Amino acid sequence: RTYGDYVGQYRKVMEKGLPSTATVTVQRPTGVVYDLTRQRKVDTRAQNGQLLFEAALDGGAGNLFLVMDEPVGRLQITHPPTARRQGKLFFDVTLSHASGKPLQAAAPLQVMIRDAQNKDVEGSGYYSLTNGKLTVELDIAPNDVPGKWQIEVQEGVSGQKASGAFEVQ
Repeated sequence: RTYGDYVGQYRKVMEKGLPSTATVTVQRPTGVVYDLTRQRKVDTRAQNGQLLFEAALDGGAGNLFLVMDEPVGRLQITHPPTARRQGKLFFDVTLSHASGKPLQAAAPLQVMIRDAQNKDVEGSGYYSLTNGKLTVELDIAPNDVPGKWQIEVQEGVSGQKASGAFEVQ
């Protein structure tokens, strides 16, 4: 810590946090680590049967890391090509490990659904995958705008994005 702008000028309180770095050791021989705040894979090394990685934190900040057996694979969206007003559209979001097995972690997702006028619609928001899958039920109202709608999804582990489009008739 160091003196900051608030009461630090009087040299009585060190209220400003300083950046810090650390080597994190995980008691496992192998694995893959993701930095969930930056949505990226972290470089690791194995040493004496342990998994090590470097963590750099801003002053007063924290971080969240996810340790898994294997890397994240592909993010996919599947949905029907059309939907009718006064109907429902179900779409699936899947995220697997690189081996193709469903992701065995709770992965955060941001889902953005936009109508034909590029306005966010109900159903947009934050979700979590369970066992690598999420099904979203979208109600199409009788007064919703017909035309081409967009679905965009970004997962919060590695930052991958996927998109799709469907036609509201």
